[in-house]
Amino acid sequence: TLGHLVVLLSLKPIRVYRIPLESVRFIVATPHIRIIAKRKTEVMRKALPESINLETHVQHTARLASLLIGFMSKDREMVRIGFGKSFVDEARSKFVPCYYELREALESRGYSISISGAGPSVVSMCTDYRECLEIATIMEKTYNNVCGIDATIRIAEPAPGAIELVKYYDRRG
Repeated sequence: TLGHLVVLLSLKPIRVYRIPLESVRFIVATPHIRIIAKRKTEVMRKALPESINLETHVQHTARLASLLIGFMSKDREMVRIGFGKSFVDEARSKFVPCYYELREALESRGYSISISGAGPSVVSMCTDYRECLEIATIMEKTYNNVCGIDATIRIAEPAPGAIELVKYYDRRG
């Protein structure tokens, strides 16, 4: 079974590369709001631009490389550089209540944030319990005191694996 971070290398044939996420936890915050759209994922996909310019592509490729290098080398700063502020988040942020307020509050303390899936949940990362609690507290205070929204905030570890493939590639080859 696969879990942690799985990079899709190709669809035909399916090839993936598994990167173990050691000492990484995620803080997921879900605002207590009513979702009106029946097809939330479809709405969020349509919010994305049909194309991006070369500069945006290069910036986001560099961020992805930073994120992957950071996870593989356990370099928190590389992960922070690679996580968040994507053109995807920018396009979808108008549908996620309190996104900019959360981003500002977390970035002012050196943390990153991203929209989780199709939203409205947001996610951040931490490496130790103290850091996790600090991020969770910032999120809670921002939702409650700045945006006037209740939210459920969870600290989660990477999943050990939920799917099984016949063949996959990991760091051992």
